[in-house]
Amino acid sequence: MISQNDPFDTSVNDLRQLLVKAKLIQNQTSLKGVVDATSLNELKTICDEGADLVELMREMLDVIEKRGGRVHGTVFSANEIVRRQNTFNELQNSYHDIRQFYQSVVPRVHAARPTEDGVQAVDEFAQVQEHAQREETALQDEILDRLTYGLRELRETGVTINDELETQDDMLNDIDKDMTTLQIKLRSANEKIDKLLASMSNGGKICTIVGLMVGIIVLLSLIF
Repeated sequence: MISQNDPFDTSVNDLRQLLVKAKLIQNQTSLKGVVDATSLNELKTICDEGADLVELMREMLDVIEKRGGRVHGTVFSANEIVRRQNTFNELQNSYHDIRQFYQSVVPRVHAARPTEDGVQAVDEFAQVQEHAQREETALQDEILDRLTYGLRELRETGVTINDELETQDDMLNDIDKDMTTLQIKLRSANEKIDKLLASMSNGGKICTIVGLMVGIIVLLSLIF
């Protein structure tokens, strides 16, 4: 448990609060894709204060180790010393992660030209980030415009194909009607021929067949 009278535990509490703030800023930056000037200033403050707290905790652990666990009349058990070392190592690693994140979002050109309070560098970086965001937004708008144009063309093509299919469907219906009419006429003609053949004698049938064959041969000769 954190003791309000123990400077080590108090430093642990303060550093954890700073790391929580830094983590929130990191998550917001990941969602937005950019970091604003206010957040960058706050990150810088967290890194500076965190560095002081990490150094203070390291010095306190060194004193406990050098004095064999006896400090100002207080005797620290081996388990307590291990607990503090583990806590320190955990917080130090978390602080280094936040520090690396801060350094990754600050352009190198600003690191090479630091200003007295860092405000100018932060403002310039924010402008660069805003410009990059505007360019990204413009690119996305252009892509959306192209997609919209492509969808419009696809829709028009679909409408044209649908109209063509409706036209062909009407033509097929007309052909189907013509075929039905033709079948009716052929059926009627076959019935008449059957009646005619039934009323004729065998000789008449043969003459009729011969006449039809002659007619077919004449037609073929005219065609070829």
